Amino acid sequence: MASSTLPGHVVVIMDGGTHWASYRGLDFSPVSVPADPALRAVIDAALQQRVPFLTLVPPPEAVRDAAWMLVDPLLNGLGARRLHHRGVRIRTLGDTSGLPEETAARLVQAGALPAGDTALHLTVAVDHDGRSELLDAVRALLATGRGDRSGDSEGGPVTSDAVHRRLHGDDGLPEVDLVIRTGGRHRLSHVLPWHCADAELIFLDVLWPDFTTEHFRRALELYDLRQRCEEDLHHEDAPHLGVPDLTPFEADLHDGDPMRAAVTGDRRRLVPSLVGVGGLVTLPVTVTVHLGGNLVDNLHDTARFAKARLARALLGEPLGTTAEHVPMPGDLAGPILDAGCGHPWATAPETVTDAGPGEPSGRPGP
Repeated sequence: MASSTLPGHVVVIMDGGTHWASYRGLDFSPVSVPADPALRAVIDAALQQRVPFLTLVPPPEAVRDAAWMLVDPLLNGLGARRLHHRGVRIRTLGDTSGLPEETAARLVQAGALPAGDTALHLTVAVDHDGRSELLDAVRALLATGRGDRSGDSEGGPVTSDAVHRRLHGDDGLPEVDLVIRTGGRHRLSHVLPWHCADAELIFLDVLWPDFTTEHFRRALELYDLRQRCEEDLHHEDAPHLGVPDLTPFEADLHDGDPMRAAVTGDRRRLVPSLVGVGGLVTLPVTVTVHLGGNLVDNLHDTARFAKARLARALLGEPLGTTAEHVPMPGDLAGPILDAGCGHPWATAPETVTDAGPGEPSGRPGP
Protein backbone atom coordinates (compact mmCIF):
# COMPACT_ATOMS: atom_id res chain seq x y z
CA MET A 1 0.00 0.00 0.00
CA ALA A 2 1.47 3.29 -1.10
CA SER A 3 0.82 5.35 2.01
CA SER A 4 2.87 7.32 4.49
CA THR A 5 0.41 6.78 7.34
CA LEU A 6 0.70 3.26 8.72
CA PRO A 7 -0.43 2.02 12.14
CA GLY A 8 2.41 1.09 14.44
CA HIS A 9 0.39 -1.50 16.37
CA VAL A 10 -2.50 -3.48 14.92
CA VAL A 11 -4.77 -5.77 16.94
CA VAL A 12 -6.80 -8.40 15.08
CA ILE A 13 -9.69 -10.06 16.93
CA MET A 14 -10.18 -13.39 15.17
CA ASP A 15 -13.96 -13.69 15.34
CA GLY A 16 -16.42 -15.59 13.19
CA GLY A 17 -15.15 -19.17 13.28
CA THR A 18 -18.24 -20.56 14.97
CA HIS A 19 -20.55 -18.89 12.44
CA TRP A 20 -18.36 -20.11 9.59
CA ALA A 21 -18.83 -23.68 10.80
CA SER A 22 -22.55 -23.39 11.57
CA TYR A 23 -23.31 -21.93 8.13
CA ARG A 24 -21.82 -25.08 6.64
CA GLY A 25 -23.46 -27.47 9.09
CA LEU A 26 -20.09 -28.36 10.65
CA ASP A 27 -18.81 -28.65 14.18
CA PHE A 28 -16.52 -25.90 15.44
CA SER A 29 -13.41 -28.05 15.73
CA PRO A 30 -9.89 -28.28 14.28
CA VAL A 31 -11.10 -31.06 12.01
CA SER A 32 -13.82 -28.91 10.39
CA VAL A 33 -12.50 -25.35 10.53
CA PRO A 34 -9.26 -24.47 8.67
CA ALA A 35 -7.08 -22.43 10.99
CA ASP A 36 -3.85 -22.02 8.99
CA PRO A 37 -4.88 -19.89 5.95
CA ALA A 38 -6.20 -16.83 7.81
CA LEU A 39 -3.33 -16.87 10.29
CA ARG A 40 -0.80 -17.13 7.51
CA ALA A 41 -2.56 -14.34 5.59
CA VAL A 42 -2.57 -11.83 8.43
CA ILE A 43 1.11 -12.41 9.30
CA ASP A 44 2.16 -12.22 5.64
CA ALA A 45 0.15 -9.02 5.21
CA ALA A 46 1.69 -7.41 8.29
CA LEU A 47 5.17 -8.23 7.01
CA GLN A 48 4.38 -6.97 3.51
CA GLN A 49 2.92 -3.70 4.80
CA ARG A 50 5.76 -3.31 7.34
CA VAL A 51 3.55 -3.08 10.40
CA PRO A 52 5.94 -3.33 13.37
CA PHE A 53 3.52 -4.69 16.02
CA LEU A 54 0.72 -7.22 15.49
CA THR A 55 -1.43 -8.75 18.23
CA LEU A 56 -3.74 -11.69 17.51
CA VAL A 57 -6.63 -12.30 19.90
CA PRO A 58 -9.16 -15.15 19.77
CA PRO A 59 -12.63 -13.88 20.72
CA PRO A 60 -13.54 -14.37 24.40
CA GLU A 61 -16.25 -16.81 23.35
CA ALA A 62 -13.54 -19.12 21.98
CA VAL A 63 -10.86 -18.81 24.67
CA ARG A 64 -10.81 -22.55 25.31
CA ASP A 65 -10.28 -23.10 21.59
CA ALA A 66 -7.28 -20.74 21.42
CA ALA A 67 -4.84 -23.67 21.29
CA TRP A 68 -6.02 -25.11 17.99
CA MET A 69 -7.27 -21.78 16.56
CA LEU A 70 -4.06 -19.83 17.11
CA VAL A 71 -1.20 -21.48 18.98
CA ASP A 72 -1.03 -24.87 17.24
CA PRO A 73 -1.24 -23.43 13.71
CA LEU A 74 1.38 -20.84 14.64
CA LEU A 75 3.84 -23.40 16.00
CA ASN A 76 3.10 -26.28 13.62
CA GLY A 77 1.78 -24.85 10.36
CA LEU A 78 3.88 -21.69 10.17
CA GLY A 79 6.68 -22.82 12.48
CA ALA A 80 8.29 -20.63 15.12
CA ARG A 81 11.79 -21.01 13.65
CA ARG A 82 10.63 -20.24 10.12
CA LEU A 83 8.90 -17.13 11.42
CA HIS A 84 12.05 -16.19 13.32
CA HIS A 85 14.09 -16.40 10.11
CA ARG A 86 11.58 -14.00 8.53
CA GLY A 87 12.16 -11.50 11.34
CA VAL A 88 9.11 -12.35 13.46
CA ARG A 89 9.52 -12.20 17.22
CA ILE A 90 6.82 -14.05 19.17
CA ARG A 91 5.60 -13.05 22.61
CA THR A 92 2.66 -14.18 24.73
CA LEU A 93 -0.11 -12.18 26.36
CA GLY A 94 -2.54 -13.55 28.94
CA ASP A 95 -2.79 -16.74 30.97
CA THR A 96 -1.32 -19.83 29.29
CA SER A 97 -2.19 -22.19 32.14
CA GLY A 98 -5.24 -23.42 30.25
CA LEU A 99 -3.15 -24.65 27.32
CA PRO A 100 -1.90 -28.22 27.10
CA GLU A 101 1.40 -28.48 28.95
CA GLU A 102 3.43 -29.35 25.88
CA THR A 103 1.87 -26.53 23.83
CA ALA A 104 2.51 -23.98 26.57
CA ALA A 105 6.15 -25.09 26.82
CA ARG A 106 6.64 -24.76 23.05
CA LEU A 107 5.11 -21.30 23.13
CA VAL A 108 7.57 -20.25 25.84
CA GLN A 109 10.44 -21.64 23.76
CA ALA A 110 9.25 -19.71 20.72
CA GLY A 111 9.33 -16.50 22.74
CA ALA A 112 12.86 -17.28 23.92
CA LEU A 113 14.30 -17.32 20.39
CA PRO A 114 16.80 -14.50 19.87
CA ALA A 115 15.26 -11.38 18.44
CA GLY A 116 17.79 -10.76 15.67
CA ASP A 117 16.66 -8.19 13.10
CA THR A 118 13.02 -7.96 14.14
CA ALA A 119 10.61 -7.01 11.35
CA LEU A 120 7.43 -7.87 13.25
CA HIS A 121 6.64 -8.16 16.95
CA LEU A 122 3.89 -10.79 17.01
CA THR A 123 1.91 -11.04 20.25
CA VAL A 124 -0.24 -14.11 20.80
CA ALA A 125 -3.08 -13.48 23.27
CA VAL A 126 -4.30 -16.53 25.17
CA ASP A 127 -7.07 -16.25 27.76
CA HIS A 128 -6.61 -12.49 27.83
CA ASP A 129 -8.90 -10.32 29.96
CA GLY A 130 -7.88 -6.69 29.66
CA ARG A 131 -9.91 -5.40 32.59
CA SER A 132 -8.50 -8.02 34.97
CA GLU A 133 -4.95 -7.22 33.87
CA LEU A 134 -5.56 -3.52 34.42
CA LEU A 135 -6.94 -4.12 37.91
CA ASP A 136 -3.98 -6.36 38.76
CA ALA A 137 -1.57 -3.64 37.60
CA VAL A 138 -3.24 -0.99 39.77
CA ARG A 139 -3.29 -3.31 42.79
CA ALA A 140 0.42 -4.06 42.30
CA LEU A 141 1.25 -0.36 42.13
CA LEU A 142 -0.71 0.33 45.31
CA ALA A 143 1.03 -2.56 47.04
CA THR A 144 4.44 -1.03 46.28
CA GLY A 145 3.46 2.21 48.00
CA ARG A 146 2.68 4.23 44.91
CA GLY A 147 -0.13 6.70 45.20
CA ASP A 148 1.00 8.16 48.54
CA ARG A 149 0.02 11.83 48.34
CA SER A 150 2.84 12.83 50.65
CA GLY A 151 5.34 11.91 47.94
CA ASP A 152 7.57 10.21 50.54
CA SER A 153 6.78 6.69 49.37
CA GLU A 154 9.56 4.77 47.72
CA GLY A 155 7.46 3.97 44.68
CA GLY A 156 6.36 7.52 43.87
CA PRO A 157 3.01 8.57 42.43
CA VAL A 158 0.91 6.48 40.10
CA THR A 159 1.45 7.76 36.57
CA SER A 160 0.35 6.66 33.12
CA ASP A 161 3.85 5.40 32.34
CA ALA A 162 3.95 3.45 35.59
CA VAL A 163 0.67 1.69 34.81
CA HIS A 164 1.83 0.94 31.26
CA ARG A 165 5.11 -0.60 32.44
CA ARG A 166 3.33 -2.61 35.12
CA LEU A 167 0.96 -4.08 32.55
CA HIS A 168 3.51 -5.65 30.21
CA GLY A 169 7.02 -4.82 31.40
CA ASP A 170 9.44 -2.08 30.41
CA ASP A 171 9.56 -3.31 26.81
CA GLY A 172 5.81 -3.93 26.74
CA LEU A 173 3.28 -3.38 24.03
CA PRO A 174 2.93 0.12 22.59
CA GLU A 175 -0.43 1.81 22.36
CA VAL A 176 -2.74 0.35 19.74
CA ASP A 177 -3.37 2.38 16.61
CA LEU A 178 -5.84 0.10 14.82
CA VAL A 179 -8.20 -2.68 15.91
CA ILE A 180 -9.62 -5.01 13.25
CA ARG A 181 -12.38 -7.37 14.31
CA THR A 182 -13.78 -9.95 11.92
CA GLY A 183 -17.07 -11.79 12.23
CA GLY A 184 -19.46 -8.82 12.24
CA ARG A 185 -19.47 -8.07 15.98
CA HIS A 186 -18.92 -4.43 16.95
CA ARG A 187 -17.22 -4.52 20.33
CA LEU A 188 -13.77 -4.84 21.89
CA SER A 189 -14.60 -7.56 24.43
CA HIS A 190 -12.07 -6.38 27.04
CA VAL A 191 -9.14 -6.53 24.60
CA LEU A 192 -6.31 -4.27 25.82
CA PRO A 193 -8.56 -1.47 27.13
CA TRP A 194 -5.60 0.63 28.28
CA HIS A 195 -3.77 0.38 24.97
CA CYS A 196 -6.86 0.77 22.75
CA ALA A 197 -8.06 4.06 24.27
CA ASP A 198 -7.26 6.07 21.11
CA ALA A 199 -7.33 3.27 18.54
CA GLU A 200 -9.23 3.35 15.27
CA LEU A 201 -11.83 0.58 15.13
CA ILE A 202 -12.67 -1.33 11.95
CA PHE A 203 -15.27 -4.09 12.08
CA LEU A 204 -15.45 -6.48 9.14
CA ASP A 205 -18.31 -8.82 8.25
CA VAL A 206 -15.87 -11.36 6.82
CA LEU A 207 -15.60 -14.48 8.99
CA TRP A 208 -12.15 -15.26 10.33
CA PRO A 209 -11.45 -18.44 8.28
CA ASP A 210 -12.12 -16.37 5.12
CA PHE A 211 -9.75 -13.54 6.10
CA THR A 212 -7.14 -12.71 3.43
CA THR A 213 -4.21 -10.37 2.91
CA GLU A 214 -6.54 -8.19 0.83
CA HIS A 215 -8.85 -7.62 3.82
CA PHE A 216 -5.86 -6.52 5.88
CA ARG A 217 -4.57 -4.20 3.17
CA ARG A 218 -7.99 -2.59 2.67
CA ALA A 219 -8.28 -2.01 6.43
CA LEU A 220 -4.93 -0.21 6.36
CA GLU A 221 -6.15 1.94 3.46
CA LEU A 222 -9.23 2.90 5.43
CA TYR A 223 -7.05 3.70 8.45
CA ASP A 224 -4.87 5.91 6.26
CA LEU A 225 -7.92 7.76 4.91
CA ARG A 226 -9.27 8.36 8.41
CA GLN A 227 -5.95 9.84 9.47
CA ARG A 228 -5.88 12.11 6.44
CA CYS A 229 -9.47 13.25 7.07
CA GLU A 230 -8.57 13.99 10.68
CA GLU A 231 -5.62 16.09 9.54
CA ASP A 232 -7.83 17.97 7.06
CA LEU A 233 -10.45 18.73 9.72
CA HIS A 234 -7.82 20.21 12.02
CA HIS A 235 -6.00 22.09 9.28
CA GLU A 236 -6.24 25.84 9.75
CA ASP A 237 -7.30 26.28 6.11
CA ALA A 238 -9.95 23.55 6.26
CA PRO A 239 -13.25 24.77 4.74
CA HIS A 240 -16.32 25.08 6.97
CA LEU A 241 -19.45 23.07 6.27
CA GLY A 242 -21.74 24.86 3.90
CA VAL A 243 -21.94 24.87 0.12
CA PRO A 244 -20.40 21.58 -1.08
CA ASP A 245 -16.82 22.04 -2.24
CA LEU A 246 -16.49 19.99 -5.41
CA THR A 247 -12.96 21.09 -6.28
CA PRO A 248 -11.35 17.82 -5.13
CA PHE A 249 -13.42 16.08 -7.80
CA GLU A 250 -12.31 18.23 -10.75
CA ALA A 251 -10.51 15.08 -11.73
CA ASP A 252 -8.51 14.12 -14.71
CA LEU A 253 -9.65 10.51 -15.02
CA HIS A 254 -7.45 9.55 -17.94
CA ASP A 255 -5.80 6.82 -15.83
CA GLY A 256 -8.97 4.72 -16.17
CA ASP A 257 -9.64 4.57 -12.43
CA PRO A 258 -13.11 6.03 -11.69
CA MET A 259 -12.32 6.58 -8.02
CA ARG A 260 -9.21 8.75 -8.40
CA ALA A 261 -9.15 12.53 -8.29
CA ALA A 262 -6.42 14.71 -9.76
CA VAL A 263 -3.76 16.21 -7.52
CA THR A 264 -2.61 19.82 -7.59
CA GLY A 265 -0.75 21.99 -5.18
CA ASP A 266 -3.79 23.73 -3.69
CA ARG A 267 -4.53 21.19 -0.96
CA ARG A 268 -6.07 18.67 -3.33
CA ARG A 269 -4.62 15.21 -3.14
CA LEU A 270 -4.99 11.79 -4.60
CA VAL A 271 -8.00 9.88 -3.28
CA PRO A 272 -7.07 6.18 -3.43
CA SER A 273 -9.64 3.82 -4.89
CA LEU A 274 -11.35 1.71 -2.28
CA VAL A 275 -13.70 -0.17 -4.58
CA GLY A 276 -13.02 -3.74 -3.60
CA VAL A 277 -13.45 -5.59 -0.37
CA GLY A 278 -16.29 -3.97 1.53
CA GLY A 279 -17.10 -1.55 -1.33
CA LEU A 280 -15.50 1.37 0.49
CA VAL A 281 -16.12 4.81 -1.04
CA THR A 282 -14.91 8.06 0.50
CA LEU A 283 -16.35 11.52 -0.20
CA PRO A 284 -15.92 14.89 1.53
CA VAL A 285 -18.43 15.44 4.32
CA THR A 286 -20.16 18.38 2.61
CA VAL A 287 -20.64 16.42 -0.62
CA THR A 288 -21.99 13.45 1.31
CA VAL A 289 -24.52 15.60 3.19
CA HIS A 290 -25.68 17.24 -0.03
CA LEU A 291 -26.11 13.93 -1.86
CA GLY A 292 -27.78 12.33 1.15
CA GLY A 293 -30.39 15.08 1.33
CA ASN A 294 -31.26 14.66 -2.34
CA LEU A 295 -31.47 10.90 -1.89
CA VAL A 296 -33.91 11.19 1.03
CA ASP A 297 -36.15 13.59 -0.94
CA ASN A 298 -36.23 11.23 -3.91
CA LEU A 299 -37.02 8.27 -1.66
CA HIS A 300 -39.98 10.15 -0.19
CA ASP A 301 -41.31 10.96 -3.66
CA THR A 302 -40.85 7.37 -4.81
CA ALA A 303 -42.68 6.07 -1.72
CA ARG A 304 -45.64 8.37 -2.36
CA PHE A 305 -45.79 7.28 -5.98
CA ALA A 306 -45.73 3.60 -4.97
CA LYS A 307 -48.56 4.13 -2.44
CA ALA A 308 -50.68 5.82 -5.08
CA ARG A 309 -50.13 2.99 -7.57
CA LEU A 310 -50.94 0.36 -4.94
CA ALA A 311 -54.15 2.21 -4.00
CA ARG A 312 -55.24 2.19 -7.63
CA ALA A 313 -54.60 -1.53 -7.90
CA LEU A 314 -56.61 -2.27 -4.74
CA LEU A 315 -59.51 -0.10 -5.92
CA GLY A 316 -59.55 -1.72 -9.34
CA GLU A 317 -58.68 1.45 -11.24
CA PRO A 318 -56.54 0.98 -14.39
CA LEU A 319 -52.98 1.98 -13.73
CA GLY A 320 -52.66 3.80 -17.04
CA THR A 321 -55.24 6.48 -16.20
CA THR A 322 -54.25 9.88 -14.93
CA ALA A 323 -55.75 11.66 -11.96
CA GLU A 324 -54.65 14.53 -9.83
CA HIS A 325 -55.76 12.84 -6.63
CA VAL A 326 -55.94 9.13 -5.91
CA PRO A 327 -58.09 8.06 -2.92
CA MET A 328 -56.36 5.81 -0.46
CA PRO A 329 -58.18 2.81 1.01
CA GLY A 330 -58.74 4.74 4.22
CA ASP A 331 -61.17 7.01 2.33
CA LEU A 332 -63.63 4.14 1.92
CA ALA A 333 -66.07 2.79 4.49
CA GLY A 334 -64.36 0.20 6.62
CA PRO A 335 -60.86 -1.23 6.40
CA ILE A 336 -59.56 -2.99 3.31
CA LEU A 337 -57.39 -6.09 3.64
CA ASP A 338 -54.20 -6.26 1.65
CA ALA A 339 -54.54 -9.32 -0.57
CA GLY A 340 -50.83 -10.01 -0.29
CA CYS A 341 -50.38 -10.24 3.47
CA GLY A 342 -53.89 -9.85 4.95
CA HIS A 343 -52.85 -6.68 6.84
CA PRO A 344 -55.70 -4.13 7.19
CA TRP A 345 -55.10 -0.64 5.88
CA ALA A 346 -55.61 2.33 8.22
CA THR A 347 -59.05 3.86 8.05
CA ALA A 348 -58.03 7.52 8.46
CA PRO A 349 -58.89 9.59 5.37
CA GLU A 350 -55.88 10.40 3.27
CA THR A 351 -55.36 11.77 -0.22
CA VAL A 352 -52.10 11.50 -2.11
CA THR A 353 -51.07 13.46 -5.16
CA ASP A 354 -50.17 11.13 -8.04
CA ALA A 355 -46.58 12.08 -8.77
CA GLY A 356 -43.95 10.07 -10.52
CA PRO A 357 -40.57 9.22 -8.98
CA GLY A 358 -38.47 12.32 -8.54
CA GLU A 359 -41.40 14.70 -9.15
CA PRO A 360 -42.78 17.01 -6.42
CA SER A 361 -45.98 15.64 -4.94
CA GLY A 362 -47.19 18.70 -3.07
CA ARG A 363 -47.29 17.09 0.41
CA PRO A 364 -44.77 16.14 3.07
CA GLY A 365 -43.04 12.79 2.96
CA PRO A 366 -44.21 9.71 4.84
